[in-house]
Amino acid sequence: MNRICEEVQYLDVFAPQAVATATEKTSAFVDTAGVDSVEFLIYTGALTSGKKLTVGVQTSADAGGSSPEEAEETVFTASGSDPGLAVVSYRVRGDRGRYVGVTFQHDAGAEVDCAVVAVVRPMYRPPENSWQLVV
Repeated sequence: MNRICEEVQYLDVFAPQAVATATEKTSAFVDTAGVDSVEFLIYTGALTSGKKLTVGVQTSADAGGSSPEEAEETVFTASGSDPGLAVVSYRVRGDRGRYVGVTFQHDAGAEVDCAVVAVVRPMYRPPENSWQLVV
């Protein structure tokens, strides 16, 4: 049985930094070749109850994220004044760009420390066996 760290890959796509109110930030983009899903863990410092964090999943045809296309967007609402963790999952689709990242912004009224980690799970591939045709 494999450990979790052997099943998934963790990528730092937005280093911890202070993010000003109503300022949209974009993470680095992740290559989804050979991947079936990506989860983004968006950590925020303390947000007052009722404040919102808007997160959008973006896809792009190149690693730099130029000309991104929004795949989905969701809004999280803080329920207390504790640091928060928003989790956004994206299932890779063939009709979207190969690279995926997130945009996010908050409405806290002051700077909030934020960071983003991408968790990548590779596609299941059955083990090789002797029943193969090699041409």
